[in-house]
Amino acid sequence: MEPEEEIFQMQTLRNESPSLYKILLDSLQANHYAVFKSLLKKGLEKRPPSITIDYTYPYPINKTLLDIACSEGRPAFVQLLLDLGASPNKINNSHHRAPIHFATESSHHDVILALLEDPRTNPNLEASRETALHFAVKNNDIKCAKVLLENNSSPNVPNSRGITPLHSAANASNRDMVDLIMTQSRLSPDIDTFRDFRKRTAREIITDKFPELSLPPPGDKPVDFNTLRFYLDANDETHFLENLKTFEEYGAPRLDGEDKLMVIAAERNLKTAVTELLRRREHGSIPRAALEVVVRRAHHELLREFLKTGVKIENEVLMIACQELGVPCRFGVEQHSRIKCLKLLLEHPDVQVRIEDEKGNCPLHYAARAEDAEAVDLLLKAGSYLGHTNAFGVPPIAHISPKILEDHLDSCLKSRSDKTDDYEIEFDYKCLMPHTVDSPPEETRQTLLPKHSRAQRKATHSPEMEILLYLSKSSTLKHLLKHPVISSFLHLKWHKIRHILYVNFAFYVFFYIFINCYILLLNYNPANLEATIENTNGSKSSVRTILTSRGQQDGLWSLTAVFLVGLTIREVLQFLSSPRHYIMSSENCLEMILIVLAAAVLSGAGRQVGALVILLSAWELVILIGQHPKMSTGIEMFKTVTWNFIKFLFLYAFLILAFALAFVTLFKDIGDDNFSDPGHALFKTIIMLTGEFDASDIPFVSRPGLSHAIFILFVFLIAIVLFNLLNGLAVSDTADILGKAELVGLISRTQLVAYAEGVAVGTRLRSSKSCFSCPRKGMDILGFVSRRILLFPRCLMQGKLGVKPYKGNEIRFQGVEAKRSCRDLTMDSLIVNRARDILRSRSKVSEYQTVMQELADIRSCLLRMERKLMGELKGDDVGAVPEDDGN
Repeated sequence: MEPEEEIFQMQTLRNESPSLYKILLDSLQANHYAVFKSLLKKGLEKRPPSITIDYTYPYPINKTLLDIACSEGRPAFVQLLLDLGASPNKINNSHHRAPIHFATESSHHDVILALLEDPRTNPNLEASRETALHFAVKNNDIKCAKVLLENNSSPNVPNSRGITPLHSAANASNRDMVDLIMTQSRLSPDIDTFRDFRKRTAREIITDKFPELSLPPPGDKPVDFNTLRFYLDANDETHFLENLKTFEEYGAPRLDGEDKLMVIAAERNLKTAVTELLRRREHGSIPRAALEVVVRRAHHELLREFLKTGVKIENEVLMIACQELGVPCRFGVEQHSRIKCLKLLLEHPDVQVRIEDEKGNCPLHYAARAEDAEAVDLLLKAGSYLGHTNAFGVPPIAHISPKILEDHLDSCLKSRSDKTDDYEIEFDYKCLMPHTVDSPPEETRQTLLPKHSRAQRKATHSPEMEILLYLSKSSTLKHLLKHPVISSFLHLKWHKIRHILYVNFAFYVFFYIFINCYILLLNYNPANLEATIENTNGSKSSVRTILTSRGQQDGLWSLTAVFLVGLTIREVLQFLSSPRHYIMSSENCLEMILIVLAAAVLSGAGRQVGALVILLSAWELVILIGQHPKMSTGIEMFKTVTWNFIKFLFLYAFLILAFALAFVTLFKDIGDDNFSDPGHALFKTIIMLTGEFDASDIPFVSRPGLSHAIFILFVFLIAIVLFNLLNGLAVSDTADILGKAELVGLISRTQLVAYAEGVAVGTRLRSSKSCFSCPRKGMDILGFVSRRILLFPRCLMQGKLGVKPYKGNEIRFQGVEAKRSCRDLTMDSLIVNRARDILRSRSKVSEYQTVMQELADIRSCLLRMERKLMGELKGDDVGAVPEDDGN
């Protein structure tokens, strides 16, 4: 490590501000950029900062770090200081110079260029009534003068004696400088207005000393757009305002190009210039480009001034503000300024957050991608929808971290009338409200999409469960299903849909009973009928029995056929309403197979088809039973263990097959039917896998040594090791599911309600190549069902409801229609208790933050007092620091 680095490390640990300033000065003068940069950044990153970027060193230096870097010609240091916030326009009152004057005086044209690359730098800044161009002319520095003139330095600024830079160059008989100013200046030199102490104009002096030089004809040069734009480009507010005032004194009409001037002033954050231009305009008349530029540049103070005029804010401006959140901060732009702009826009009544751009992205998409928690929270509180998918099917929630989302959901809980019998918890579901809910749609949801794209994305009814379904499938977000806001919404949806599920369950139970009874009667009655015919010799009682049995069979056939037709109609309606949901469900495929096989049984198929129908109908009944919340955990355990068993056994299928083939090879010639061919051997081996060995029937005598060894190896590897591994796997899966029983139940309920809602509302496939993607105008087969199961806007007109914990968790809806269609509902006590816990913890955190803030205020006050006292006591020592350095 270099000595300077070691000193830097020691001083940083000691955190002595005067010494830090001395190290900075030494590293700057020694041109040690790495130490300077590291020390400066670490000092500024502390909270509060341990150094001030514009600190002025005491006598005899009396300069800031930027002043010193400009004087000594350190462009890299200048660039670093400007990037870290040093002011390029701060005038040194001791030396009567600004940084650009120090650089010009020392003839450092590269430093001047570094300064002028900062948009804040004013090349016409006057110090003691002289600009940097005056200094360049005085020093006869052609390079510096050329750099200044190319970067909007004005040759028409007079000093305290009325002498402009062109005056000064002509008086010094500097032909090269005069030529440079006349040819390189962006602003036309004024050679007739200003007079020196001898009352001579620049034209007179130039004509006297350089008669051969061609000059423009004399005449008044009125202030025009180009003159005003020149001063704005140069960040020269003072001369801009003077010229604008001169323009007004001439009584001229509205200036052409005034909108462009407003945009330039807004882009450069020239507050006084913008205020003066606003004064000249009609109320609310602000060019859209100016609004966009202040949002892109995050000039929140100018945006506030614009909004005060009553200007109409278009939705594109909000979209720009959100898009800028994810753009890396450019020079002079800070993230907190962008947030302030976003707050101002969201407070404006004309701004709508439910808009989308040409890609279908809403403002929340861009805020979430920028990972800005404050912006996400602001948009969600303003009414953004978490589940709005863009043209690629991606919702904003895909980019929101669980912590940010959980904090917002916590904020959706509020309480009223605490500690009284009217205590009420308010649940806010606006972040779960789809875009197409509000009425009328044309006024509520504005879009930046073309009209044809809007028509494709518009829907009569919008699914409300998409966001919950996404949560249930996300490994990082599914735990949020237990949050009171989410679980209460799911609770309401379940109550709206449960009657339909109960009717469906009852209908299927009847079908299950009839189809099974018919199959059993079909398989047992023929034999009984034949025996009766043989033994009765045509007696009347036997004929009556035969007829009764045939009547029972025909009756069951008719009932089963009726329910089968009903089941078929149900499946057809589901398919027509939502082909995508129907095809993607494996349970629907099972139901279609069951319908086909049941129809075959009714048409006279054999016993094998009947056996398959019995198994499939029983499995479908198990699935329907598992739809109930109290049974979902058990069914989920069964599915999980079954699937894991299949995956686990697949890895060892080749080992089991190997043992089966080995048994065939050993015992094929013995005459044992169990191992006569590979098929029988594999079947017998699988049976033995469960522990049913029946070892006494295995012919070991034919191959006594090898057969015993292989059989023992089979018992050890398959029957003992593999079988116990399967048992352990089942126990592990069961314990894991039981540990997450509540979450498993919520996920299962979410998927069920989402499927039912998707079928009722009806959705189209996203891919335009699909055969089901064509528009189905007027096809709303299950519209009556969708209107019953949707919560928005009938039950949740304003996206909110209240729960009365002290009145049996009664749910209070807003609006007459909501109370009529959603009456007599109560909230689950577990959900209410969790909501109360969140409210209590938030109240405690709020009190804690209040106390900590008060302590922080006291601490900061004490620190200010301590610094003030230390500054008075050590003033002489601080002043002696530079002298010690010189010694």
